[in-house]
Amino acid sequence: MDIFSNPFTSIGDILQPLWFVITHGGWVAIAGVVFYILYKLYYFEIVTQFVDSQKWVYLSIKVPRENLTSTLAVEQIFTQFHALFSSLTFTNKYIEGKIMLWYSLEIVSLGGKVSFIIRAPFDSKELVEAAVYSQYPAAEVVEVNDYLENIEYDQENSDFDLWGSEFVLTGDPTIPIKTYKEFEHPTAEQKIIDPLAPLFESMSKMQPWEFYGVQIIIQPIDEGTWHPASDEKAKKLLGEKLPTKVTLLDILLMPFN
Repeated sequence: MDIFSNPFTSIGDILQPLWFVITHGGWVAIAGVVFYILYKLYYFEIVTQFVDSQKWVYLSIKVPRENLTSTLAVEQIFTQFHALFSSLTFTNKYIEGKIMLWYSLEIVSLGGKVSFIIRAPFDSKELVEAAVYSQYPAAEVVEVNDYLENIEYDQENSDFDLWGSEFVLTGDPTIPIKTYKEFEHPTAEQKIIDPLAPLFESMSKMQPWEFYGVQIIIQPIDEGTWHPASDEKAKKLLGEKLPTKVTLLDILLMPFN
């Protein structure tokens, strides 16, 4: 019963060690944590404002059915898309909240009508058009409206049944995924087998009231951020001896070794 009759004694016992830590330099750590949280909130806010201020354009890509251009042409298009990359200064990142923008490569089926859509920053519209026309001169690139702008979804009152999922890379990003080259048959008359044919077949069979969409987000990055890791992985797979990396922890433990 003593603990209930004099609760301030127990509270004082709890706060006394905390006060000792604060008065003996612990306030620096607490201030650092508070500053870090405020910085994260500030950075999230300025990045959100920057993204919300961007204008986007939707471009429908139509390629002739009799197109015989190699799939390598698409790879060249992606290479040209990298021109969106620009080095960001300290002011751009932490004052203006700028981040590297991205493209959304989309295959959508509206009632069985399959379309190729590229969602891109408005300022890169001419870049996308030039990249497509350089590889597919007979293609048609037409600006369209957002295909979902007239769809309003209310989880409680909507008549729509909505389902979606997201795929992310779980393995080592330096290991290449299966590419179109693995679908080439060296002895067949038709060298390239379209790996998307089953997907197109399914999407073309959508009912008039159904929608299906696949979106692939691509974002240009600095080559210096992935080249070193890729080179190291390649050497490791080849069995080459890698130089030993000395970490800060190794330096701190050196006297004890």
